Amino acid sequence: MFLGDRPNAGLIAPACITITVLTMVGAVKSWAAKGKCLVAAMENLVIAGFGGGIAYGLGLMFDSLIQ
Repeated sequence: MFLGDRPNAGLIAPACITITVLTMVGAVKSWAAKGKCLVAAMENLVIAGFGGGIAYGLGLMFDSLIQ
C-alpha cells in the first residue's frame, strides 16, 4: 500500500519483517526455556518456514482445483 506500483518491494518488506520477528520470538523462547538462543531462533524460523510452505502448496493445489 505504501510502496506504490512496486509489487516486489511489497513482498520483500513483509518477508524481512516476518523473518526478523520469527527470529526474535525464537530468541525469547530460548530465554524463557534457558536454552541456546541461536538454536531456538533458527528452529522457530525453520518450523514456520515449513508451515508457510505447506500452506502455500495447499493454496496452489486448491487454486488448481477450482479453475
